[in-house]
Amino acid sequence: PVAPAAAPVQAAPEAVASAPPAPRAPTVADDQAYQQWRVRLEQALLQSKRYPTGARRMGQTGTVVVHLRIADGSLLHCMLHHSSGFKVLDQAAEQLVRSVAQSLGAQVPPGRSADLRIPIVYELTES
Repeated sequence: PVAPAAAPVQAAPEAVASAPPAPRAPTVADDQAYQQWRVRLEQALLQSKRYPTGARRMGQTGTVVVHLRIADGSLLHCMLHHSSGFKVLDQAAEQLVRSVAQSLGAQVPPGRSADLRIPIVYELTES
């Protein structure tokens, strides 16, 4: 006697843990978008910069370096990195960078961050 053929047994589907997708490497287009953002940032800083009246009147000049960090479109860090030696210039530069960064931060290409030290130069020129 021949035993009846067993019906095929289907295995229960296994739960497969899916790993989060790997971050994608920046492309040439991402790099170009980031460079365009940097140009917009520099232009906005130049257009928005104002020489504090009191500092101008007192002949105060100097270079302020502001440390800026943006990630995922959010301003994470904006503070004085190097002083000009004049509090009014330091405060004006920090406020300038913070204001411009907050308005342009969301335009940083997705997945990119910016960690910059931005020099703001205050110099008096004769007209």
